[in-house]
Amino acid sequence: EVESVAFDPTGKYLASGCADKTVRVWDVSSMPMQQVAELKGHTRTVTSVAFDSSGKYLASGEVAEG
Repeated sequence: EVESVAFDPTGKYLASGCADKTVRVWDVSSMPMQQVAELKGHTRTVTSVAFDSSGKYLASGEVAEG
């Protein structure tokens, strides 16, 4: 289940934050769309993803317990 999505500034990449505690990065300029990265490390559902204005950095977040 996808909880959050964000495009990089160029529109080439899409990041998705998922209920399975992963962030996935997709190359949307290719058809069919190709997954280029799967980032693990969250302990809960990833509820937000965002690229910085340069597209060099990707941030992700989850809701804290409590």
